[in-house]
Amino acid sequence: VGSSRGRGIFVFNDIGAVSYSEVVIVQRYVDRPLLLDGYKFDLRLYVLVTSMEPLEAFTHRQGFARLSSERYTNDSDSISNRYIHLTNSSINRHNPNGIQQESMQKDGALPGGSKISLEYLEKRLKEMNIE
Repeated sequence: VGSSRGRGIFVFNDIGAVSYSEVVIVQRYVDRPLLLDGYKFDLRLYVLVTSMEPLEAFTHRQGFARLSSERYTNDSDSISNRYIHLTNSSINRHNPNGIQQESMQKDGALPGGSKISLEYLEKRLKEMNIE
């Protein structure tokens, strides 16, 4: 059974830690991700698929990016810190350290929480010479 809000997501560095008594999905961790001001991010995109053969799909312009709430490190001591490695807003809003992405707050893109618009992300990526 799938979960939401980051429940059931685990980061570990020993494949022996996987429990095979239930259905699991295992994927390789990207240890050098593209960062925004030192923070991991992912994209939340809404796509409507109207046909599979031929494939026809439309994306909604109002998607967003979700950011971690603590700066990224791949130091093995940080592996259990969900605020570094996961971007789920439901997790990051409970960060007891209250770390926010200061440069994004100053720019008005992040009034609180851990989400930014795709428009702002595109602007920042262009500033980083990434298109």
